[in-house]
Amino acid sequence: MNIESYDQIAVQWHAYLKGATYGLSALLEALELQPYAKSFLDVGCGDGRLLQFLPSEMQVLGVDASIEMLKIATKNYPQHTFVNADICKWEIPQSFDIIFAWDSIFHLSQQQQRLVLPKLAKALSPKGVLLYTTGLAQGEIQGEQFGYPFEYASLGLAENIALLEANGLSHIKSVSTENHAYLIAQKI
Repeated sequence: MNIESYDQIAVQWHAYLKGATYGLSALLEALELQPYAKSFLDVGCGDGRLLQFLPSEMQVLGVDASIEMLKIATKNYPQHTFVNADICKWEIPQSFDIIFAWDSIFHLSQQQQRLVLPKLAKALSPKGVLLYTTGLAQGEIQGEQFGYPFEYASLGLAENIALLEANGLSHIKSVSTENHAYLIAQKI
């Protein structure tokens, strides 16, 4: 994971994405699939920038490995709960109506993703919705953001869909963007 890099770029990242709606349309799709959702888990929540679009009565738990990102999220969204943890090791404390992992789990290795996706599926409430981003093709690459190194990994769309289905989720939608995709699935 890229915890140190995210700690280093937290303030710059927050400023860069201030006002950005990247990911919002996908989030709104997930909310439409679960219109009575009361609980929301944001995996790799970062600065929490999309939390402002959730209904005010939504119970939100954000988890992130970057302390610096969580400082920003906590300051901007004091009504929500945030936990500093590694999703690979953290025990999810309850079930959630929506689990959102936007631009986060693709920082895990392929093997870690094979363990985390079933974990997220298990943490969904009945008819719960999982929305996350992944790479288009299977593999691992190195990248950078603001001069800091980041690793990315993907199981590819076919393996992602197979994992979702093997863990009791119905694949609703995959949308490919410029260099990755987002997937929406619902617990059967």
